[in-house]
Amino acid sequence: MTVLKFDVDVKMSEDLLERFVMTRLYILEALGYTPISHRVVETVKGVHAWFEVVETLTEDQMCDLQFLLGDDQPRCRFNYLRKEAGAFKQFNALFNKKLKHKGGDL
Repeated sequence: MTVLKFDVDVKMSEDLLERFVMTRLYILEALGYTPISHRVVETVKGVHAWFEVVETLTEDQMCDLQFLLGDDQPRCRFNYLRKEAGAFKQFNALFNKKLKHKGGDL
């Protein structure tokens, strides 16, 4: 199992947020992955989201999927650079740092 984490800096109405979550699930399924849980937390700027899939993903798959799911583009770039530098253990480091201040994870 793998947890995909992403940050979207767009405020959404309840209806739009519901459709946003549904489209992320459709994207995962259309790409052949099996989503098993998800969690979305509203932030000052938008949302943090966690989507868990059954499959164990490679570093490339995690970077690609988080990008395709709508992750913040500068954060995606940092994740790709970390992967290329062999520092993948720091994957999602910006996201994790924010969580230490807010608490929680999937």
